[in-house]
Amino acid sequence: PSTTTGTVELRSIIEPIRMFLNRMRCRDAQFFEAEAVDVDVSTKEVRCVAPEVANQPRDEFKVPYDVLVVACGAVNNTFNVPGVRENCMFLKELPDARKIRTAVVELFERANTPGRSEDEIRRLLHFVVVGGGPTGVEFAAELRDLIRQDVNRLFPKLAPMADITLVESLDHILNSFSRAIADFCTHKFERNDIDIKTNARVTGVTDKAVMITTTAPGSKPQDMAIPYGLCVWSTGIGPSALTQALIGRIPGQSNRRALTTDVCLQVKGAPDVWAAGDCATVEQRKLMNDCNKFFADADTNGDGILSEDEFKDFVKILYRKYPDFKEYGAEVWKKYQKLQSAGPVTQDQFSEIVKLVESKFKSYPATAQVAAQQGLYLGRQLNERAMALVKGNVWKASPFQYQHFGSFTYIGGDEAVAEFPTGWSTAGFGTWVLWRSVYLSKLVSTRNKVSVAFDWSKAIVFGRDISRY
Repeated sequence: PSTTTGTVELRSIIEPIRMFLNRMRCRDAQFFEAEAVDVDVSTKEVRCVAPEVANQPRDEFKVPYDVLVVACGAVNNTFNVPGVRENCMFLKELPDARKIRTAVVELFERANTPGRSEDEIRRLLHFVVVGGGPTGVEFAAELRDLIRQDVNRLFPKLAPMADITLVESLDHILNSFSRAIADFCTHKFERNDIDIKTNARVTGVTDKAVMITTTAPGSKPQDMAIPYGLCVWSTGIGPSALTQALIGRIPGQSNRRALTTDVCLQVKGAPDVWAAGDCATVEQRKLMNDCNKFFADADTNGDGILSEDEFKDFVKILYRKYPDFKEYGAEVWKKYQKLQSAGPVTQDQFSEIVKLVESKFKSYPATAQVAAQQGLYLGRQLNERAMALVKGNVWKASPFQYQHFGSFTYIGGDEAVAEFPTGWSTAGFGTWVLWRSVYLSKLVSTRNKVSVAFDWSKAIVFGRDISRY
């Protein structure tokens, strides 16, 4: 979101793949700039189409593979709301950020032309953000900073007429954070004159208004039209065309939104194909189907009662088979102790524990943190696989284990919020400093780090760059 307002330049956060390969000394690696449009898993070939250059036709070619990793991401999900694709802008890729940056400046320039009524100026300078997740919140915060710190100086008569509205379908924003963090951000936005409309569902978008239906608790639904100059849609993701093609080609792929993989990220029904990132989802464990077997294995003395030592042995087995279960081990242990206090833990009570364990295994969130860990995991696993094949050894993949390090979100005015797996949360200026430190550390190259740090310094000293190109 920082690139949409000029706080960070687009070129500062991107790294050409060829430069990356050269820096990593991957001399044998080949890179083709093309769009993968289909995969034939039977012949192990990827059909690609080269990008269009000037008036040259788009060449088509095929790339054979021994091992394929699908990491094509996802696309914006409009939920079939009429008018969204025609009238809204998205915020998912760098070209989207560039379009938004240009549109914001052009709207202020257009509103500044003579002969416009006050109502028309207010419509042009009304920015609507649909989606109260981290991306939508950060964009609204960055936009408010731009208006207060730069537009107020460059367009002094127009800045007071600019408004921002954040539309969220749930009863609060930042639903991936704790309610305390969400409330803190809400109060911050209210102080900064950002209008938040919760329990609001978008029913349509025209070229001049966003149509919403609000459903407040205990009241009837109300329809409302919000006039706007720019509407940014940031509500969710859907499968790309390549993902949909693969789902249709591979037998046993029942999830229509993403490629289903096992715990080792191998695509179900497709040998030698792995998937990572937003285009994939790990198959949910159906532990209840094996509940009787689990109990029989755990009840080593066969007396029909699960003792404390037997339950601990059972938990150790789960740890080995499902490493990410460790995150919920304490909660499951409390469940066992509660059942044990009421009497012997028999198979019926044991099924309650298994049901609790099964409910805790959820899909990984569609975040860069998950995708980055999956990429590193697959790199290590496939290297081990290749070494095993060279040496003639049998290779067996170890399950992917996601480790959540925490979440950050910028909320404007040099403040940020953060939440960590331990349950500890923090907000304010110090959290903003920590957020920027983490931001820098996650950039690809030293060039990126220096460029972004320079962009931040330049914005403080000279203001944000509002030039369009």
